[in-house]
Amino acid sequence: MGEVSDLGLALLLAAAVMNGLLAGVRLNKSVVELPAGRRIGSVAFASFSRAADLGNGLPFYAALGLMTPAVSVAAAVDTVVGAAPSMLLLILAIAIACLSAAHARATAGAAPNMHRIGSLGNDAEALDDTYRRFRVWHDARAILQVLAFGLVVTLIGVLA
Repeated sequence: MGEVSDLGLALLLAAAVMNGLLAGVRLNKSVVELPAGRRIGSVAFASFSRAADLGNGLPFYAALGLMTPAVSVAAAVDTVVGAAPSMLLLILAIAIACLSAAHARATAGAAPNMHRIGSLGNDAEALDDTYRRFRVWHDARAILQVLAFGLVVTLIGVLA
């Protein structure tokens, strides 16, 4: 394998940390929060979501959700350009970029549903429907994010 530049290594390590953090956030929502929301009911869960996801979480999730794919794609491109890539490196880099793009698309499906929670008041039926739509998109992006994290770590291992 070719040598990765210092910038490329920094980008890969940042991508690993950011993808790991985002994967953890996504899994926490899928495995812990959304099931708890079903148990406590959509009206109570909407209060939590408004305070957490649409409160302090909004700038955090937006920044992490935008920066992670940007850093991941930059790391993948730098690896391909700078490391005289083998077919394996090329496949991994393309897969990381594709998973990052797919995660962004799934977020574009999930986010409007979460934002809608903020304006639905305490209409349990509307909240239930919106949470169902959110969960479909959210679970997809959780899976995509875990896969992206795994591939970034794999790419680092291949380069090591």
